[in-house]
Amino acid sequence: MDDKSQTFGYKFSKVKIPTVAIRNSYCSLENFPQLVIDEVKSALTYKDEEVTQKKIQVLRNLKLSHAARKSGGASGFLGRKLAESGSSIESHISQLKAQLFRLEKEEMTCLLLPDGRFPTGLLGIVKEVLSHSKSLVNYDTQDLRVRPDSEYRFKWKREPHEMRYYQQDMAGIAEAQERGVFESCVGSGKTLVMLNIVKNKRVTTLIVEPSLPLISQTKKILESAFGKSFIEVITTVNAKKKKKFKPIRLVTVQTLASLLNQNLLSRVLGDVQLLLLDEFHHAASNSYTELLPQIQHIYYRYGFTGTFLRNDCKTLDLWGVLSQRLYHYPPYKAIEEGFITPVEFKIHKLPGINRMNYQKEYEANYCGSAAILKEIHKIIQEILPNEQILVLVDRKDKSGLLIHEYLENRSIANSYVSGDDKKGVVNSAIEEFNSHKIRILIGSTVLGEGMDIQSTQHLILATGGKSEIKIVQAIGRGVRLHPGKTRAFVHDFLFEGTRFLERHLEQRLAIYANQFAGEVKYV
Repeated sequence: MDDKSQTFGYKFSKVKIPTVAIRNSYCSLENFPQLVIDEVKSALTYKDEEVTQKKIQVLRNLKLSHAARKSGGASGFLGRKLAESGSSIESHISQLKAQLFRLEKEEMTCLLLPDGRFPTGLLGIVKEVLSHSKSLVNYDTQDLRVRPDSEYRFKWKREPHEMRYYQQDMAGIAEAQERGVFESCVGSGKTLVMLNIVKNKRVTTLIVEPSLPLISQTKKILESAFGKSFIEVITTVNAKKKKKFKPIRLVTVQTLASLLNQNLLSRVLGDVQLLLLDEFHHAASNSYTELLPQIQHIYYRYGFTGTFLRNDCKTLDLWGVLSQRLYHYPPYKAIEEGFITPVEFKIHKLPGINRMNYQKEYEANYCGSAAILKEIHKIIQEILPNEQILVLVDRKDKSGLLIHEYLENRSIANSYVSGDDKKGVVNSAIEEFNSHKIRILIGSTVLGEGMDIQSTQHLILATGGKSEIKIVQAIGRGVRLHPGKTRAFVHDFLFEGTRFLERHLEQRLAIYANQFAGEVKYV
């Protein structure tokens, strides 16, 4: 019976069945009741903690401004600010109210778009909502994705070493699943799994790295495996000039964002059918989520990370880019099985400087304070002269450079690298550190995630913080296997009497226990 059929004088119309249409980047909810749409919307909405913190600060400023207006005059910081801007107290209050109104609108983020679309990576969550909905009897699923044909026959130029059991497990899952995330700890050989996926899928591939040093590192491994003729690093320069690109392409996410702004992205991505995102925990950033419409045609998508489940509000964004976790190989398991180095945590107690504001308290304690400089000097003096020391910092000039100069002034030789240094300088420093030509290496985030730093026996964390991603990645600089290294020591700091830093240490200690199961000692 079609829409125009009539029976006994009555005209019947087909009932439109609720359908989830699945595409590579986005799914869409079609013909669902509004009550069900609202349930899905609730599941795909989160509060942006960064916006919330900004809102709290604006509310505090409003309170101070109202008090100043009531007393008839502004003093201190508010007075100086009004004098510098030439604004009246009334104008300042109006600006704060407008800012508060904007932040309140931005505070809640919903990943279900007004047209019923949502990122395909969230399909599992949406299906769970639909299965428990009391407002829905049944629905259909329509998968509109098309599996691509093989294009190449990649052969090993130099066959990699035999895969460990968990690497074989991950490669097998990638054969069966078209997308997802592999969470495997630092030093577990995620790149070997990537090589096997590229070889087995046999399609044009784009590998996305978060930084240029990692691009260089991955490029060498790919060239060793497949040969130079298949591998190419994408830059904004060659993206403009070239008409044809090699089948295996490497690019930073920053370059992708630049290509998007210059309308050049389709030239690089048009024929890509396999997307590999290294250090995938970055995928919650706008640089990745804004790419979803541009990669609609890409069928195979895999992420690799040592820290998939974020401990902040951006988890839904992270899942949305790809999908759920397919495999998990945690650090404590790798330690048990001898694939990374056992780790012991030493917590050094220091007199803390309390501040009402987190940033001010952080800088007062971590950025060149007498207490931390003296303690780092003491730690180094107590370490055996043949053991390697890596000092990680969060601030370049305010922390790393000061530690470097403090030690040099006390005749302790050390090398310092930061994001201001060229790629060759950073790579050379890492090579010399791994070969023991440099004993003490100090660095900022340029020595962070993914970098092949192996020889660290003592890791001094002059970084603070509470981000599980940053902390696990930082400790990864100390747990890689290296000849002569049987145990790694992580040195952290307890700033006693502080408002924020003590609490952050408690959170780091929980991460140490959950991820590495190492012994903790207070010294």
